[in-house]
Amino acid sequence: MTAEVITTILPSAQRTFAQFEADCKHADLLELLPTNTIEGQRARARLLSLSCRPAALWLDTLPMVPALQLKDADFVCALRHRLGITHMPANAVGVQCWCKRYLQPDDTDHSMVCPKLSGAMTLRHDILKSIWRRICQRAGVATSSEPMIHRLQGVQAAALAARQRHDARGDILMIMPDALTVVDVSVIHPAADTNLPASALRAGHAAAKRDTEKRTRYQVDDPTGYAFIPLSTETYGRLGKPALALLKRLSSVACETRSVHQDDFINNALRELSIGLCRGNAVMYRRGQTALARVTGEAIQRGDETPSAEVP
Repeated sequence: MTAEVITTILPSAQRTFAQFEADCKHADLLELLPTNTIEGQRARARLLSLSCRPAALWLDTLPMVPALQLKDADFVCALRHRLGITHMPANAVGVQCWCKRYLQPDDTDHSMVCPKLSGAMTLRHDILKSIWRRICQRAGVATSSEPMIHRLQGVQAAALAARQRHDARGDILMIMPDALTVVDVSVIHPAADTNLPASALRAGHAAAKRDTEKRTRYQVDDPTGYAFIPLSTETYGRLGKPALALLKRLSSVACETRSVHQDDFINNALRELSIGLCRGNAVMYRRGQTALARVTGEAIQRGDETPSAEVP
């Protein structure tokens, strides 16, 4: 046992063993959850989606700048979402939501899938879209918002315009060094009814499914046209493979100046995306509670974001 062994080998060996031990405990926990019940499937889908580094980055992110800060209420909401704890009051069971669903005790995450919260979903989507544009900006890549597909080069754009609507738009147009790139940002919930059976068995299924759907809708093979990349994120923080690949590509572009470290660029981008998702999810849950209040009474009055003892 030499000083070199202590400083170079033991730290990595400790991390390797700790990861192995954590993986074993995670597997044991999954074994305890049944796959033939809705409750078991929901818990498995949540745990599998959480079993990646991006899903936990918000927990140890230092709030050094506004983009990495969470309000106390948003932090608590993110914890409850991660732990699968309900956001509804105890007497909400049996109340009919605007979407006509009678809320049940296991509807802990109903706000993530309620179709009547489309406005909150759009706000969450726009939060993540803005973050992706800032990431591109830091990489030195110019972007524009909501590009019109039919105005882009190639038969791909014409085919898409003919197959769908003439005014079809992407979320972001990235002026990458090698090609114009259109990206589509979306958030998907692994425990939604349409994703639940497969998400309970395979980590990342929901994001992969959404990526496939987006490619089927927007992507047509055309070497002279634009490139299309779906950027799907699961509500627990897991990113789809195309999103991770784009982050790596953007970091490579940023590193060409030799003034940016690739790992730092990717880590900071993932932290900002993690914090932004927590903010967006908190908006969804708060709006869900508002909808719940409106169906049980009239003239809902929102609570202040920051409590105060002062009389206005």
